[in-house]
Amino acid sequence: MRYVSLKTSDVKLIQDGKKTQLLLPVKFSSKLLTENPHWINSVSTQETFDGFPKDLFWFTVIKSSHEAQVVPARSPYFADETIYVKETWNQGFVETESDDHFSQVFIESAEGDYVYKSQFDNQIYMSRWRRSLEMPEAAARLFLKITYLNAKRLYDLTSDELVAEGYPDLDLESFGLTKWNYRFDSKQRAIFNYSKNPWIWVIDFNR
Repeated sequence: MRYVSLKTSDVKLIQDGKKTQLLLPVKFSSKLLTENPHWINSVSTQETFDGFPKDLFWFTVIKSSHEAQVVPARSPYFADETIYVKETWNQGFVETESDDHFSQVFIESAEGDYVYKSQFDNQIYMSRWRRSLEMPEAAARLFLKITYLNAKRLYDLTSDELVAEGYPDLDLESFGLTKWNYRFDSKQRAIFNYSKNPWIWVIDFNR
């Protein structure tokens, strides 16, 4: 089963019913295309081309008025696919801080129980938490059913999509600068920066 790795803040939004959409960057096989999203003029869904894998979307590249090319990019998931969420986790115990003193929450690890960062408030997590990418499928507790996916430019996001993403109180620019950009490390941020208006996957889901 495939997965999506999410920050604790996004996990909490899903659990509260405030997030029903994923936004992920489109990564083309050509690094030049990924770094120059303005070269791409349009996108067609995979249903337009019979006989091809259903996760292919087709993008029209126009570098000049005399040159056009259609290139594929694979979507990260299929419609109707169920994926699981990887989140910050541990097995055994975590250290917490409450009222300026430390306490410990113990779980009997011999029974295979897991704890998750989103379960706790007001903690110092020390080095006890493990990264979401290290979480095994056996520890999964959140499963998402993909209901729809498409591709568009980041600047084309609507206010309804920002609400579905979990940020109803932000306008598009504020979302781009404070939420979108900081999903990436410094190297990736240079490629998928909000200012470049990158192509993104818009993925709707339910639980």
